[in-house]
Amino acid sequence: MMREYARDFAARTGTVTADDLRLEAVRRGIKPHHHNVWGAIFRGREFEQVGWAKSALVTNHAHQNRVWRLRT
Repeated sequence: MMREYARDFAARTGTVTADDLRLEAVRRGIKPHHHNVWGAIFRGREFEQVGWAKSALVTNHAHQNRVWRLRT
């Protein structure tokens, strides 16, 4: 479900980060069993990393998120 959201979000905005997914998961009431699941959503050939962005979430303590886009 969240991988599909990541695809749709990246198609609409050009890029997507784990922060984008976490905010949507909170909105949907989804709590993952482990924090590493966010990165697993981007595994495979569908997404490619295009940069880094500082996390906007205070609980991440300025962690650097990978910025992803859909492969063309």
